[in-house]
Amino acid sequence: MNESTKDNDPKRGTIEYIQHGHYEAGLFMLNKCLETQKRSLPDDHPSLVATYNHITLGLSKLERYSEAFDIGMKALDIAT
Repeated sequence: MNESTKDNDPKRGTIEYIQHGHYEAGLFMLNKCLETQKRSLPDDHPSLVATYNHITLGLSKLERYSEAFDIGMKALDIAT
């Protein structure tokens, strides 16, 4: 993982975990990012869509399709 990317943008660094096949670690970090976002943003804030989408990708890679669908629907609800 690119250390400068990880240091400058936690969510982007987490996405690199998923891109390199470290799905569980990536999901753990994305969920931490989501918790932080949800403390400071309303539940329907557009910034949450990207985080939900990345979580959906990680869950899909782990073949956790039901969870991925549910999270993907949250993103869709916000986006529309």
